[in-house]
Amino acid sequence: MKGPLRGHNKDVLSVAVSPDGQKIASGSDDCTICIWDAKNGLQLGSALQGHTGAVWSIAFSPDNQQIVSGSGDGSICFWDVNTGFLLGSPIQGYRKAIVTVAFSPDGEKIASGSDDKTVCIWDVKARTQIGSSLTGHTDSLSSVAWAQDSNKIVSGSVDNTIIIWNVGTGLQVGGTLRGHTRCVNSVALSPDGKRILSGSWDRTIRIWNVSDGQQVGCPLTGHRAGVKNVQFFPNGELAASGSEDGQIRVWETCHDSKILKSVKFSSSAKHSLCNAEDLFKETSHLEENWREHVNLNDDGWIVGPKGQLLLWIPMQLRSLLHTPGTVSVLPGPAVELDLSVMAHGKRWIDCFDDGNENGSGSL
Repeated sequence: MKGPLRGHNKDVLSVAVSPDGQKIASGSDDCTICIWDAKNGLQLGSALQGHTGAVWSIAFSPDNQQIVSGSGDGSICFWDVNTGFLLGSPIQGYRKAIVTVAFSPDGEKIASGSDDKTVCIWDVKARTQIGSSLTGHTDSLSSVAWAQDSNKIVSGSVDNTIIIWNVGTGLQVGGTLRGHTRCVNSVALSPDGKRILSGSWDRTIRIWNVSDGQQVGCPLTGHRAGVKNVQFFPNGELAASGSEDGQIRVWETCHDSKILKSVKFSSSAKHSLCNAEDLFKETSHLEENWREHVNLNDDGWIVGPKGQLLLWIPMQLRSLLHTPGTVSVLPGPAVELDLSVMAHGKRWIDCFDDGNENGSGSL
Protein backbone atom coordinates (compact mmCIF):
# COMPACT_ATOMS: atom_id res chain seq x y z
CA MET A 1 0.00 0.00 0.00
CA LYS A 2 1.31 3.44 -0.99
CA GLY A 3 0.32 6.74 0.48
CA PRO A 4 -1.09 8.86 1.76
CA LEU A 5 -1.04 10.76 -1.55
CA ARG A 6 -0.42 14.45 -0.94
CA GLY A 7 -0.88 17.19 -3.49
CA HIS A 8 -4.18 18.96 -2.91
CA ASN A 9 -4.36 21.85 -0.47
CA LYS A 10 -8.05 21.36 0.40
CA ASP A 11 -10.41 18.44 0.98
CA VAL A 12 -10.44 15.62 -1.57
CA LEU A 13 -14.06 15.19 -2.68
CA SER A 14 -13.84 12.44 -5.30
CA VAL A 15 -11.53 9.62 -6.33
CA ALA A 16 -11.54 7.28 -9.34
CA VAL A 17 -9.33 4.38 -10.44
CA SER A 18 -8.64 3.80 -14.14
CA PRO A 19 -10.14 0.60 -15.60
CA ASP A 20 -6.66 -0.84 -16.14
CA GLY A 21 -5.76 -0.14 -12.51
CA GLN A 22 -2.69 1.89 -13.42
CA LYS A 23 -3.80 5.37 -12.39
CA ILE A 24 -5.81 7.16 -9.73
CA ALA A 25 -7.51 10.52 -10.22
CA SER A 26 -8.61 12.79 -7.40
CA GLY A 27 -10.83 15.86 -7.41
CA SER A 28 -10.65 18.47 -4.69
CA ASP A 29 -12.28 21.45 -3.09
CA ASP A 30 -9.20 23.35 -4.32
CA CYS A 31 -10.77 23.22 -7.85
CA THR A 32 -8.05 20.93 -9.25
CA ILE A 33 -7.63 17.31 -10.35
CA CYS A 34 -4.51 15.25 -9.69
CA ILE A 35 -3.50 12.04 -11.45
CA TRP A 36 -1.39 9.50 -9.57
CA ASP A 37 0.58 6.39 -10.43
CA ALA A 38 -1.28 3.60 -8.63
CA LYS A 39 1.89 1.52 -8.20
CA ASN A 40 4.29 4.00 -6.64
CA GLY A 41 1.88 6.68 -5.43
CA LEU A 42 3.67 9.48 -7.29
CA GLN A 43 1.77 12.34 -8.89
CA LEU A 44 1.85 12.30 -12.68
CA GLY A 45 2.43 15.81 -13.99
CA SER A 46 0.94 18.96 -12.58
CA ALA A 47 -2.53 19.37 -11.15
CA LEU A 48 -5.22 19.84 -13.83
CA GLN A 49 -6.67 23.33 -13.65
CA GLY A 50 -9.76 24.61 -15.40
CA HIS A 51 -12.64 24.52 -12.96
CA THR A 52 -13.49 27.54 -10.84
CA GLY A 53 -15.40 25.51 -8.26
CA ALA A 54 -14.88 22.38 -6.23
CA VAL A 55 -14.49 19.16 -8.24
CA TRP A 56 -17.31 17.00 -6.91
CA SER A 57 -17.04 14.01 -9.21
CA ILE A 58 -14.57 12.41 -11.63
CA ALA A 59 -14.59 9.29 -13.80
CA PHE A 60 -12.24 7.55 -16.23
CA SER A 61 -13.35 6.58 -19.72
CA PRO A 62 -13.47 2.82 -20.44
CA ASP A 63 -10.37 3.10 -22.67
CA ASN A 64 -8.35 4.83 -19.89
CA GLN A 65 -7.65 7.83 -22.12
CA GLN A 66 -10.00 10.48 -20.74
CA ILE A 67 -11.23 11.82 -17.43
CA VAL A 68 -14.56 13.59 -17.06
CA SER A 69 -15.11 15.94 -14.13
CA GLY A 70 -18.15 17.68 -12.68
CA SER A 71 -17.77 20.81 -10.61
CA GLY A 72 -19.51 23.19 -8.29
CA ASP A 73 -19.06 25.83 -10.98
CA GLY A 74 -21.79 24.07 -13.01
CA SER A 75 -19.45 22.80 -15.73
CA ILE A 76 -18.30 19.43 -17.04
CA CYS A 77 -14.74 19.09 -18.35
CA PHE A 78 -12.95 16.37 -20.33
CA TRP A 79 -9.22 15.80 -19.85
CA ASP A 80 -6.52 13.86 -21.66
CA VAL A 81 -5.12 11.41 -19.12
CA ASN A 82 -1.65 11.29 -20.68
CA THR A 83 -1.07 15.00 -21.31
CA GLY A 84 -3.31 16.54 -18.68
CA PHE A 85 -4.72 18.92 -21.28
CA LEU A 86 -8.35 20.01 -21.37
CA LEU A 87 -10.10 18.37 -24.33
CA GLY A 88 -12.24 20.94 -26.07
CA SER A 89 -14.45 23.42 -24.31
CA PRO A 90 -16.23 22.57 -21.05
CA ILE A 91 -19.92 21.77 -21.10
CA GLN A 92 -21.58 24.72 -19.44
CA GLY A 93 -25.05 26.03 -18.83
CA TYR A 94 -25.93 24.47 -15.51
CA ARG A 95 -27.05 26.96 -12.92
CA LYS A 96 -26.12 24.64 -10.06
CA ALA A 97 -23.31 22.26 -9.14
CA ILE A 98 -22.58 19.04 -11.03
CA VAL A 99 -22.26 16.53 -8.22
CA THR A 100 -21.93 13.24 -10.10
CA VAL A 101 -20.68 12.11 -13.52
CA ALA A 102 -20.23 8.67 -15.09
CA PHE A 103 -19.08 7.31 -18.46
CA SER A 104 -21.28 4.76 -20.23
CA PRO A 105 -19.59 1.35 -20.64
CA ASP A 106 -19.33 1.91 -24.40
CA GLY A 107 -17.55 5.24 -23.79
CA GLU A 108 -19.88 7.15 -26.10
CA LYS A 109 -21.94 8.98 -23.49
CA ILE A 110 -21.75 10.39 -20.01
CA ALA A 111 -24.49 10.90 -17.45
CA SER A 112 -24.42 13.82 -15.06
CA GLY A 113 -26.46 14.63 -11.99
CA SER A 114 -26.89 18.09 -10.58
CA ASP A 115 -28.11 20.05 -7.61
CA ASP A 116 -30.92 21.17 -9.94
CA LYS A 117 -32.56 17.72 -9.33
CA THR A 118 -32.02 16.49 -12.91
CA VAL A 119 -30.00 13.86 -14.76
CA CYS A 120 -28.60 14.69 -18.20
CA ILE A 121 -27.08 12.45 -20.87
CA TRP A 122 -24.33 13.84 -23.10
CA ASP A 123 -22.66 12.76 -26.34
CA VAL A 124 -18.93 12.57 -25.60
CA LYS A 125 -17.73 13.43 -29.12
CA ALA A 126 -20.24 16.16 -29.93
CA ARG A 127 -20.34 17.56 -26.37
CA THR A 128 -24.10 17.99 -26.80
CA GLN A 129 -26.99 16.90 -24.62
CA ILE A 130 -28.96 13.87 -25.79
CA GLY A 131 -32.68 14.44 -25.33
CA SER A 132 -34.23 16.39 -22.50
CA SER A 133 -33.15 16.45 -18.89
CA LEU A 134 -34.48 13.53 -16.85
CA THR A 135 -36.78 14.81 -14.12
CA GLY A 136 -38.34 12.87 -11.28
CA HIS A 137 -36.27 13.49 -8.18
CA THR A 138 -37.41 16.14 -5.71
CA ASP A 139 -33.97 17.07 -4.40
CA SER A 140 -30.33 17.18 -5.49
CA LEU A 141 -28.74 14.21 -7.24
CA SER A 142 -25.95 12.36 -5.46
CA SER A 143 -25.00 9.42 -7.70
CA VAL A 144 -25.54 7.98 -11.17
CA ALA A 145 -24.56 4.58 -12.56
CA TRP A 146 -24.85 2.88 -15.94
CA ALA A 147 -25.99 -0.62 -16.83
CA GLN A 148 -23.38 -2.65 -18.74
CA ASP A 149 -25.45 -2.52 -21.94
CA SER A 150 -25.53 1.32 -21.73
CA ASN A 151 -29.33 1.25 -22.06
CA LYS A 152 -30.25 2.10 -18.47
CA ILE A 153 -29.14 4.59 -15.84
CA VAL A 154 -29.78 4.45 -12.11
CA SER A 155 -29.76 7.62 -10.03
CA GLY A 156 -29.68 8.22 -6.28
CA SER A 157 -30.76 11.43 -4.63
CA VAL A 158 -30.81 13.50 -1.48
CA ASP A 159 -34.58 12.87 -1.53
CA ASN A 160 -33.81 9.33 -0.21
CA THR A 161 -34.95 7.63 -3.43
CA ILE A 162 -33.58 5.75 -6.44
CA ILE A 163 -34.88 5.96 -10.01
CA ILE A 164 -34.18 3.74 -13.02
CA TRP A 165 -34.14 5.46 -16.42
CA ASN A 166 -34.38 4.22 -20.00
CA VAL A 167 -31.57 5.94 -21.90
CA GLY A 168 -33.26 5.61 -25.29
CA THR A 169 -36.58 7.14 -24.29
CA GLY A 170 -35.51 9.28 -21.35
CA LEU A 171 -38.43 7.87 -19.37
CA GLN A 172 -38.50 6.46 -15.87
CA VAL A 173 -38.61 2.67 -15.73
CA GLY A 174 -41.11 1.46 -13.13
CA GLY A 175 -41.78 3.21 -9.87
CA THR A 176 -39.43 5.16 -7.65
CA LEU A 177 -37.47 2.91 -5.27
CA ARG A 178 -38.15 3.90 -1.67
CA GLY A 179 -36.71 2.45 1.50
CA HIS A 180 -33.77 4.54 2.66
CA THR A 181 -34.55 7.10 5.33
CA ARG A 182 -31.76 9.51 4.43
CA CYS A 183 -29.81 10.62 1.37
CA VAL A 184 -28.82 7.87 -1.08
CA ASN A 185 -25.10 8.62 -1.46
CA SER A 186 -24.15 5.92 -3.94
CA VAL A 187 -25.76 3.51 -6.40
CA ALA A 188 -24.28 0.70 -8.50
CA LEU A 189 -25.62 -1.84 -10.98
CA SER A 190 -24.53 -5.48 -10.97
CA PRO A 191 -22.60 -6.66 -14.06
CA ASP A 192 -25.62 -8.67 -15.24
CA GLY A 193 -27.85 -5.60 -14.86
CA LYS A 194 -30.35 -7.40 -12.64
CA ARG A 195 -29.63 -5.81 -9.27
CA ILE A 196 -29.02 -2.37 -7.82
CA LEU A 197 -26.85 -1.70 -4.79
CA SER A 198 -27.38 1.47 -2.78
CA GLY A 199 -25.65 3.07 0.20
CA SER A 200 -27.10 5.82 2.34
CA TRP A 201 -26.51 8.26 5.18
CA ASP A 202 -28.94 6.05 7.13
CA ARG A 203 -25.92 3.68 7.56
CA THR A 204 -27.52 0.88 5.56
CA ILE A 205 -26.88 -0.82 2.25
CA ARG A 206 -29.79 -2.17 0.24
CA ILE A 207 -30.15 -4.38 -2.79
CA TRP A 208 -32.98 -4.09 -5.31
CA ASN A 209 -34.32 -6.07 -8.24
CA VAL A 210 -34.22 -4.06 -11.45
CA SER A 211 -37.11 -6.06 -12.93
CA ASP A 212 -39.73 -5.09 -10.35
CA GLY A 213 -38.01 -2.48 -8.16
CA GLN A 214 -38.50 -4.58 -5.05
CA GLN A 215 -35.96 -4.64 -2.26
CA VAL A 216 -34.17 -7.98 -1.83
CA GLY A 217 -33.95 -9.13 1.77
CA CYS A 218 -33.37 -6.85 4.73
CA PRO A 219 -31.13 -3.77 4.79
CA LEU A 220 -27.47 -4.60 5.34
CA THR A 221 -26.25 -3.15 8.60
CA GLY A 222 -22.86 -2.97 10.27
CA HIS A 223 -21.46 0.44 9.46
CA ARG A 224 -21.52 2.90 12.35
CA ALA A 225 -21.82 5.98 10.13
CA GLY A 226 -23.19 6.94 6.74
CA VAL A 227 -22.29 4.78 3.74
CA LYS A 228 -20.47 6.96 1.21
CA ASN A 229 -19.82 4.54 -1.64
CA VAL A 230 -20.87 1.10 -2.85
CA GLN A 231 -19.73 -1.00 -5.81
CA PHE A 232 -20.11 -4.51 -7.17
CA PHE A 233 -17.03 -6.60 -7.89
CA PRO A 234 -16.64 -7.62 -11.57
CA ASN A 235 -17.93 -11.13 -10.85
CA GLY A 236 -21.13 -9.73 -9.34
CA GLU A 237 -20.85 -12.07 -6.36
CA LEU A 238 -19.15 -9.58 -4.05
CA ALA A 239 -19.81 -5.95 -3.24
CA ALA A 240 -17.81 -3.35 -1.31
CA SER A 241 -18.93 -0.42 0.80
CA GLY A 242 -17.02 2.52 2.23
CA SER A 243 -18.29 4.54 5.16
CA GLU A 244 -17.71 7.65 7.22
CA ASP A 245 -16.84 5.27 10.08
CA GLY A 246 -13.47 4.65 8.37
CA GLN A 247 -14.27 1.06 7.43
CA ILE A 248 -14.38 -0.71 4.09
CA ARG A 249 -16.62 -3.77 4.16
CA VAL A 250 -16.90 -6.51 1.60
CA TRP A 251 -20.21 -8.31 1.23
CA GLU A 252 -20.85 -11.69 -0.34
CA THR A 253 -23.88 -12.00 -2.61
CA CYS A 254 -25.63 -15.36 -2.44
CA HIS A 255 -26.15 -17.05 -5.79
CA ASP A 256 -29.92 -17.01 -5.33
CA SER A 257 -29.78 -13.22 -4.97
CA LYS A 258 -31.94 -13.36 -1.85
CA ILE A 259 -29.49 -11.89 0.61
CA LEU A 260 -26.12 -10.23 1.05
CA LYS A 261 -23.93 -10.94 4.04
CA SER A 262 -20.76 -9.33 5.37
CA VAL A 263 -17.89 -11.78 5.16
CA LYS A 264 -14.71 -9.84 5.71
CA PHE A 265 -13.33 -6.41 6.51
CA SER A 266 -10.38 -4.70 8.12
CA SER A 267 -10.86 -2.73 11.31
CA SER A 268 -8.16 -0.37 10.11
CA ALA A 269 -9.81 -0.11 6.66
CA LYS A 270 -6.44 -0.92 5.09
CA HIS A 271 -7.14 -4.41 3.82
CA SER A 272 -9.99 -6.47 2.45
CA LEU A 273 -10.26 -9.98 1.08
CA CYS A 274 -11.56 -10.64 -2.41
CA ASN A 275 -12.84 -14.11 -1.58
CA ALA A 276 -13.04 -15.89 1.75
CA GLU A 277 -12.64 -19.24 0.01
CA ASP A 278 -9.04 -18.31 -0.75
CA LEU A 279 -8.29 -18.94 2.93
CA PHE A 280 -9.67 -22.47 2.79
CA LYS A 281 -7.92 -24.11 -0.14
CA GLU A 282 -8.24 -27.88 -0.33
CA THR A 283 -5.47 -29.86 1.37
CA SER A 284 -4.69 -33.56 1.57
CA HIS A 285 -6.39 -33.92 4.96
CA LEU A 286 -9.44 -31.68 4.37
CA GLU A 287 -11.76 -32.95 1.67
CA GLU A 288 -13.54 -30.49 -0.63
CA ASN A 289 -17.04 -31.55 0.42
CA TRP A 290 -16.17 -31.21 4.11
CA ARG A 291 -15.00 -27.61 3.97
CA GLU A 292 -18.16 -26.52 2.16
CA HIS A 293 -20.63 -28.00 4.68
CA VAL A 294 -19.43 -27.90 8.28
CA ASN A 295 -21.36 -27.12 11.44
CA LEU A 296 -20.80 -26.72 15.18
CA ASN A 297 -23.14 -29.06 17.08
CA ASP A 298 -24.47 -28.67 20.63
CA ASP A 299 -21.69 -30.83 22.06
CA GLY A 300 -18.99 -28.52 20.72
CA TRP A 301 -17.95 -30.69 17.78
CA ILE A 302 -17.40 -29.29 14.32
CA VAL A 303 -19.00 -31.92 12.12
CA GLY A 304 -19.00 -32.60 8.39
CA PRO A 305 -22.05 -33.05 6.11
CA LYS A 306 -22.35 -36.72 7.11
CA GLY A 307 -21.84 -36.10 10.81
CA GLN A 308 -18.08 -36.70 10.73
CA LEU A 309 -16.40 -35.47 13.93
CA LEU A 310 -13.76 -33.01 12.73
CA LEU A 311 -12.70 -30.91 15.70
CA TRP A 312 -13.89 -30.35 19.27
CA ILE A 313 -14.07 -26.75 20.52
CA PRO A 314 -13.82 -26.08 24.30
CA MET A 315 -16.83 -24.34 25.83
CA GLN A 316 -14.95 -21.11 26.60
CA LEU A 317 -13.81 -20.76 22.98
CA ARG A 318 -17.04 -21.48 21.12
CA SER A 319 -18.28 -17.89 21.17
CA LEU A 320 -14.99 -16.80 19.58
CA LEU A 321 -15.12 -19.30 16.74
CA HIS A 322 -14.77 -17.74 13.29
CA THR A 323 -16.47 -19.61 10.46
CA PRO A 324 -15.75 -19.03 6.74
CA GLY A 325 -18.67 -16.59 6.74
CA THR A 326 -17.13 -14.38 9.43
CA VAL A 327 -13.57 -14.00 8.22
CA SER A 328 -11.75 -10.97 9.59
CA VAL A 329 -8.47 -9.44 8.49
CA LEU A 330 -6.44 -8.76 11.62
CA PRO A 331 -4.18 -5.70 11.81
CA GLY A 332 -0.60 -6.50 12.77
CA PRO A 333 1.11 -7.50 14.92
CA ALA A 334 -0.81 -10.74 15.30
CA VAL A 335 -0.16 -14.32 16.34
CA GLU A 336 0.09 -16.69 13.39
CA LEU A 337 -0.80 -20.34 13.97
CA ASP A 338 0.71 -23.11 11.86
CA LEU A 339 -2.18 -25.53 11.23
CA SER A 340 -0.37 -27.67 8.68
CA VAL A 341 0.05 -30.54 11.17
CA MET A 342 -3.07 -29.93 13.23
CA ALA A 343 -4.85 -33.15 14.18
CA HIS A 344 -8.42 -32.87 12.94
CA GLY A 345 -10.84 -34.79 10.80
CA LYS A 346 -9.89 -38.48 10.76
CA ARG A 347 -6.64 -37.67 12.59
CA TRP A 348 -8.17 -36.46 15.85
CA ILE A 349 -8.07 -39.99 17.30
CA ASP A 350 -4.26 -39.75 17.22
CA CYS A 351 -4.51 -37.32 20.12
CA PHE A 352 -6.15 -39.87 22.43
CA ASP A 353 -3.84 -41.44 25.00
CA ASP A 354 -5.13 -44.39 27.08
CA GLY A 355 -1.84 -44.86 28.91
CA ASN A 356 -0.42 -47.54 26.64
CA GLU A 357 3.21 -47.32 25.68
CA ASN A 358 2.39 -46.74 22.05
CA GLY A 359 0.53 -43.58 23.04
CA SER A 360 -2.64 -44.43 21.18
CA GLY A 361 -5.91 -46.09 21.95
CA SER A 362 -9.42 -46.53 20.71
CA LEU A 363 -12.73 -45.02 21.71
